[in-house]
Amino acid sequence: MQPLPNWAFGWLLARDNTDPGAVLATITHPSFATMRLVRDKVPLTSRGQLYTPAAFNVNWVNDDGNPTTAQFTMPNSSPEIGRILMRIVDPVEVALEAISLAHPDEPIAQARRLQLLQVTVTAEEISGSLSGKNYANEPLGTKRVVPPRFPAMFRRRG
Repeated sequence: MQPLPNWAFGWLLARDNTDPGAVLATITHPSFATMRLVRDKVPLTSRGQLYTPAAFNVNWVNDDGNPTTAQFTMPNSSPEIGRILMRIVDPVEVALEAISLAHPDEPIAQARRLQLLQVTVTAEEISGSLSGKNYANEPLGTKRVVPPRFPAMFRRRG
């Protein structure tokens, strides 16, 4: 996670803050065009990208240092989105960002490269689980680092 900008500390800690915040969601997959959504009633431009208003919800399940998990729901307002998500076999990638509407180009918090899993599409709602990859379970490399294979690593300096 990136460090917070200076203005964000005051924004987060202010008791009577009138500056509203918003959540941005960027949904990507090779089989469809990138969808950029903002949880608001009006379109928003952030870092040169236009975000379309949508009534989606994100419920964080954890924030304890383990891979991020959350529940994502949105109204099934367009039957095309539901059909696209039901046809996809591999996971869709989602990036979430919290921003201040006064500073839309500087995210306060980000959760990137989340996978949308267990997608359920009904006539009223699209829902799924967002999960970050757990890199702790990745296998270690299997090549041994020895001088004949990697001579540059064992070069003597003289």
